[in-house]
Amino acid sequence: MRCVFDRFDFGLFKEAVASLKAQGIDSILCTPTATPPRWLTAEHPEWMRVDINDVPFTHGTRQHCCTNNPGFRAESRRITRAMAEAFKDDAAVIGWQTDNELYCHVEECYCESCQVGFREWLALRYDQSIEKLNHAWGTLFWSQQYDDFDQVVIPKKWRQPAPCNPSALLDFRRFLSDSVTALSARTGGDSA
Repeated sequence: MRCVFDRFDFGLFKEAVASLKAQGIDSILCTPTATPPRWLTAEHPEWMRVDINDVPFTHGTRQHCCTNNPGFRAESRRITRAMAEAFKDDAAVIGWQTDNELYCHVEECYCESCQVGFREWLALRYDQSIEKLNHAWGTLFWSQQYDDFDQVVIPKKWRQPAPCNPSALLDFRRFLSDSVTALSARTGGDSA
């Protein structure tokens, strides 16, 4: 796939699908949502995941972009829709794959998009009540009480002198699970 001035060229894929079809083989196409093209990550390095040590991932692997980044989400949806439009009438294309192993290599990300998303998720989970969060997390222990959701940070279990709050860590894992489920549902859909 090539993109020039916002125009995609799926010629290589069309040739491959046609060649396979001529041999009686149907195709399942995979969108580049797990492995975005280099031109995209070069243009948007801020979309890269950030590890527990606050180091951004680099291009050259897979699942290296943050799936909670709004720009990455929008571009993934745009590319997926362009591919679907290009192949909508091709009977040899029998399915689509946006990622075959969601979060299998890396699930955590500590970027600003995840931090904001985690806080928003917590506010919804606890009915906009920081008191409910404090109660659920048992924050009276070790002076962990929060006055506002903006004070909550993503727990980093290995960078602390003592174990982090297990309830915070569990909620972070739940947030990640909900995030990837929502991404999968919205990549081809109409919701944000």
